[in-house]
Amino acid sequence: MKKIFGILLMVCTFVFVGHILFADQMSQEDCDKKKEGWYITGLPLINFSSDTGVGYGVRLYLYYNGERGQDYFCTTPYLTQIYAQFFQTTNDYYYHELHWDQFNLFGTDFRIQAALLYEGNSNANYFGIGGDTTRGHLTDYYGNVYGSYSDYREDFLVGTGIDREFYKFNTYKFIRPKFTLDLYGQIMANLNYIVGVKFSWVDITTWNGSSFELNGNKHRSQYTLLALEEPRGFAGGWVNTLRFGVAYNTLDFEPDPKSGMNIDYSLEMSQSFFGSDYRFYRSTFGARYFITFFDRLTLASRLAYTSAWEDVPFYDMSEFSFPFDRQSGLGGNRTLRGYKDDRFVGRTMTLVNLEARVKVCEI
Repeated sequence: MKKIFGILLMVCTFVFVGHILFADQMSQEDCDKKKEGWYITGLPLINFSSDTGVGYGVRLYLYYNGERGQDYFCTTPYLTQIYAQFFQTTNDYYYHELHWDQFNLFGTDFRIQAALLYEGNSNANYFGIGGDTTRGHLTDYYGNVYGSYSDYREDFLVGTGIDREFYKFNTYKFIRPKFTLDLYGQIMANLNYIVGVKFSWVDITTWNGSSFELNGNKHRSQYTLLALEEPRGFAGGWVNTLRFGVAYNTLDFEPDPKSGMNIDYSLEMSQSFFGSDYRFYRSTFGARYFITFFDRLTLASRLAYTSAWEDVPFYDMSEFSFPFDRQSGLGGNRTLRGYKDDRFVGRTMTLVNLEARVKVCEI
């Protein structure tokens, strides 16, 4: 409880300072560019990651912005956003989604977000759990220690002869359908509360599709780190959560902010009465700040802290449960670039990001 109260104190401090220094208002340039009424647009999805390979897909959007001159026209990015996404990669990762985001629900100050997702990965990473995976080096099945991932990969994962059966020692396979629903209500100007639910089911197997139930006779091809350690949750199951939070938001334009800040805190719980196979709690704090120079260069910064306790499964332990965007870490292009996905996973994780964004052109 002391940890929760400490985080809430930080949130209140940031909100007080932010209320003095910042005010949310879309720039006149962005407001002038907004279309009125309904319209459809789309976005091709193309990326590359050393974890998932070449990604390709498409996202189709349906928007409603309302009419110019209305009070909310220059203070909300849109009134209604609905999108459908198809995305998969050459290394057999896929993430398909149907998403709805609605401001001013039924003419009120409420906002609602709902999403139906289907995610799967035949090469999900598992490097262990806790501080030992951070302080120590990579260790192979035989106990050899490596100072870099490149040496670890070349000498152990790739290997030669029969040892090539270890090339997926740090991977496993999962599928995860998920449904999320979040309601945002206004406490005062820029300060909202959040109530949300998440229902997800996870099925986990070894990388070659075999069961973890090996009856004590593990074959070399089934020697994965996950099968050897058998962390909490390796059998999969239901993870259903209920969460409450607060968010202070002065971002000028939420989809592509150039100024302002967003500070939020959420407390999430998973309990058997909610149909979950696991009982745990998670506390997450996040703060983001944006400032733009010369209308082209935007400095973006982020501070995040999350802590989970009790019966949390390993695959949910890596989640930062931000009120507006759940993200997995630490590692990968969403949280810690330059490291493998889920390279560092623990009950408590802290993240600091600082980056420069330059607008090259606009279409």
